[in-house]
Amino acid sequence: MKKSRYIASLFLIVLLIVSIVGCGQSGQQSTQPSSTDSSSGTKAAPIKLGLVGPMTGPNAQAGNDMKNGAEMAIKEINNAGGINGHMLELIVEDDRSVPAESVSAMENVIRQGIVGVIGTFNSSCTIANMEVAKREGVPQITVSAADSITQKGNQYMFRHHPYTTMFAEGMVDYIAKNLKNIKTLAILGENTDYGLGIIKSITDLGAKNGIKVVDVQNYNPGDTDFYSQLTKVKAKNPDGILIAGDRTEGAQIVRQGKELGLDKKQWFGFLSMSTYDFHKLAGGAEDGMIVVSCFEPVESNPVSIKFYDNVMKELGVSPSMHLAISYDAVYLFAEALKGIDYNEDLAAYRKATRDQLAKIKDFPGVLGKITFGPDGQADIQVFVAQWKGGKKVVLFPTS
Repeated sequence: MKKSRYIASLFLIVLLIVSIVGCGQSGQQSTQPSSTDSSSGTKAAPIKLGLVGPMTGPNAQAGNDMKNGAEMAIKEINNAGGINGHMLELIVEDDRSVPAESVSAMENVIRQGIVGVIGTFNSSCTIANMEVAKREGVPQITVSAADSITQKGNQYMFRHHPYTTMFAEGMVDYIAKNLKNIKTLAILGENTDYGLGIIKSITDLGAKNGIKVVDVQNYNPGDTDFYSQLTKVKAKNPDGILIAGDRTEGAQIVRQGKELGLDKKQWFGFLSMSTYDFHKLAGGAEDGMIVVSCFEPVESNPVSIKFYDNVMKELGVSPSMHLAISYDAVYLFAEALKGIDYNEDLAAYRKATRDQLAKIKDFPGVLGKITFGPDGQADIQVFVAQWKGGKKVVLFPTS
């Protein structure tokens, strides 16, 4: 009998201890930041977007522009409540503009549970990593311009800005209609998918419009000495000189060209030579140069004006087209994600996001109205502008 009473008493003591410990734990939990929402009692998981780009290396400025644009858009979206109660989170991987590293960067960012990815900057890197995203069923919005990227039948690839031939068409059309004195061109182009694509497009389109390419000089990304190529160009005495490359080498080319007396020629540049970083690197040697881009703050697109003002306020810099492209890319993903329920089945969530992206029509982006075609390519306005006194003047469109 005594033994039974002893066991019963011991049992009651154990229950009391468990009760006290339980209360203590409950009190501790109440002092921690809440991890619940009012509807489900659990914290809404973040929606992860990836970004692959050159955070270091020769194109680090472009990569960081991409990062800044994406972060700015995510901050705005999260401050407005996120996507159906879920906050956006950005996962960034550096590819240093090296195709092999870009493949690894894509694999790394996908392993971290992203639903979609932005990038990368270099066409050769996108061509290398896009098969990884496709294999894993991850929708990708590229910043690269090579024509072939959206011509490979990849249903997971999207591009909301012009490709190389579209930019070349804008440039050649402007020259043919407005610069009647330009009948011959020399091209200095980088030995990449991007640079070679520009050379081919300008050569083919120029021939159809009475503009002959009389010399092509190639160089490699990272080169710093262009005197040999420029001397050969000078000997051809072309009416104009076009650079098919990126800002860093482009700036060196115009500076060295000026030293050789080629500053009297009409110079032309593509994409990153429309950025203010290029202007700073060129040190005024770019004055008079005509460039093509896909972003300029113009009154015909109020969204672009607001974006420009916000970037100047938030970052204190004039936004480059790469910053604008990345900013729009986040909002395009957000537009797609708003139309579907959050799904812990990541493969299904990625597929649903891809399907929603494909349906986007007339989205009001900073680049203009965005509608994806069957190949994932959007038809976006090409701008032609000219550097004058450290500022760009839009030449086309005129309104």
